[in-house]
Amino acid sequence: MIKYLFTAALAILVFKSTNAQTISPCSTDEMNEKYILEHPEEAAAIEKAKQDLLSHAANFEQNGKDKAGTVYTIPIVFHVLHQDGAENISDEQIYDCVRGINEDFRKLNKDTSAIVQAFKGIAADMEIQVALPTLDPNGNCTNGVDRIFTNETNRGTNASKLNQWPRDKYLNIWVVRIISSGAAGYAYYPASTVGNPAIDGIVVLNNYVGSIGTSVPGRSRTLTHEIGHYLNLPHLWGSTNDPAVQSNCRSDDGIADTPNTIGWESCNLGGTSCGSLDNVQNYMEYSYCSRMFTAGQGTRMRATMTSSTAGRNNLWSASNLIATGIGLPEQLCAADFNVNLKLVCEGDTVIFSDRSYHTPTSWDWSFTGGLPATSMDKNPQVSYAQPGIYSATLISQKGTISKTVSKTNILRVLSTKADTISESFTESFEDINFLNDKYIFNDGFSNGKFEVTSNSSISGSNSIYFNNRSDNVSNQVVSFITPSFDLSVLSNPKMIFYYAYTTIDGSSNDEFTIYSSTDCGKIWTPRIGLAGNLMSTAIATTGSFVPANSSEWLKFTIPLPSINFSDNVRFKIEFKGSEGNNFYLDDFNITGTKVGLESNSVAAESISIYPNPASTSEVTISFIANQNIKKVALEVYSINGVKIADYSRSSIATGSFQTQISTEGLTSGMYLIRMNIDNKWINRKLMIK
Repeated sequence: MIKYLFTAALAILVFKSTNAQTISPCSTDEMNEKYILEHPEEAAAIEKAKQDLLSHAANFEQNGKDKAGTVYTIPIVFHVLHQDGAENISDEQIYDCVRGINEDFRKLNKDTSAIVQAFKGIAADMEIQVALPTLDPNGNCTNGVDRIFTNETNRGTNASKLNQWPRDKYLNIWVVRIISSGAAGYAYYPASTVGNPAIDGIVVLNNYVGSIGTSVPGRSRTLTHEIGHYLNLPHLWGSTNDPAVQSNCRSDDGIADTPNTIGWESCNLGGTSCGSLDNVQNYMEYSYCSRMFTAGQGTRMRATMTSSTAGRNNLWSASNLIATGIGLPEQLCAADFNVNLKLVCEGDTVIFSDRSYHTPTSWDWSFTGGLPATSMDKNPQVSYAQPGIYSATLISQKGTISKTVSKTNILRVLSTKADTISESFTESFEDINFLNDKYIFNDGFSNGKFEVTSNSSISGSNSIYFNNRSDNVSNQVVSFITPSFDLSVLSNPKMIFYYAYTTIDGSSNDEFTIYSSTDCGKIWTPRIGLAGNLMSTAIATTGSFVPANSSEWLKFTIPLPSINFSDNVRFKIEFKGSEGNNFYLDDFNITGTKVGLESNSVAAESISIYPNPASTSEVTISFIANQNIKKVALEVYSINGVKIADYSRSSIATGSFQTQISTEGLTSGMYLIRMNIDNKWINRKLMIK
């Protein structure tokens, strides 16, 4: 059933090559049109609000209501929807984004010097800015960042607009991992929200927020563009999401000083798509070289700010700025912190970062089981000598004000002592409580779970499955992590497992991946990856898939050469569901040939490597031969299985034996010495300082 499988020297990977999401800059017009189609009963009210806004804008301009020097401040809140992945962007990335938005709207961006000469005279300060609030809707302390652990980060739809703060008091931004429309962001025009305030606000991908963290400078103007829509600016070519279509020359944005254009998806500064020089560098283009608004666009947006449509005129009112805490003296109102790693090995160092607001001047930390146990640093580094799940407490202080926060189960420390595999390990999932034993469920990146089922299995009575057929599981990620295995005792280890899966209609974006880690989960390396409908093992069904017999299960055997010699290997089993069908897994097996001396040729306890750790140009290997040995091979490997050197001897006489091997050119780290003595293998570790 598998249609494609690429084999590499170190791993087997099958990556999704079809149905990949193509990111378009913006889906604002698409989403506005879709909303009207889905809510025709609101169409008349939306059209009336649209015309009212245009009339208000004309009156605002013609009657001299646009007073120079009036700066409109918008309280802005970022709802970060996440599952503890990269989409949980840092406060610093959000602060950088706010800085960039304000520079763009106030014409303070450094790249204004590169504006095409023909447009420099109309590039304008919008006299609009955004500010993070210090008070939430209930009057509680906030830094303007609302973090929500939810699967909605993988949808990015109107249903993802969780915990909306009042739209006439705050501009709501929802930061997500995926937007279902395939765009980097989208907003609704004010008129489109008159009948449904719950949709008001902006949805944006995390890697299009600001210029640092998960984003880059080239994507940093996305929210500038979307706030333009939020303040009633169309694209320069009019209300369509399709630039570069010739008919766009018959459409327009309704603003006099923006030349009519087809629209640009590249930075052609000399473009004349509709007969005159195009304003390719405008923030409402798709050119990715944007650096200006025009004066006319500023008038349109400022007019929107004074309209009661969608409550825009209340955002900047003096009473609302007081209610949202903007402009008030900063006070310490909450202690908070995070950690850079949630899964580490014993002995590893974890960085605790202060996220208290606003601006504490001293910190008092305590770490259960940590070394040190206490700290006065702002961002201390802590190590843990014993495996376990740990908590921490922070007391932040500024002047006479102190705030305390305690977080339990914030960090899991894993043992470096692995389970020993004699010849093989098999998990057949017969124990219905398997996840509550040695396995780690929900590693911080999962929100659903695998379940034990007796509906189907390849052997025994049970397997595990993920219910991927329910309507509420789209884009869920489920995973669990195995115990640690010592694979250094095995030669040519393999991973063997069975799985069963099908789609609903022959099309799917589901993904199944198995990763390995030799550092307690800090780095996960893919070992097998299957994606899309090509991973199906049975005929598609609209019902809830249950494998009918063994023919609907597929067996996989995966060599593991690159971790051949590691003594601390864990595997993560992960399934990403995207509206496909159920997934089953059974008889997960790690097997290989036992490494070790099976004769009395050498006294195993006599084998030594010194110095170890080594900082010299060579090390000595010695042992005692109990009898004449016909063949000896000494091999040096890196920890990821690459042979570095080979030292062979034809024969060794009974008695003491020693030899030197060079360590020239070896970088700091762990290496493996493999000794083949009369066709029997034994391994020893070598540490280079």
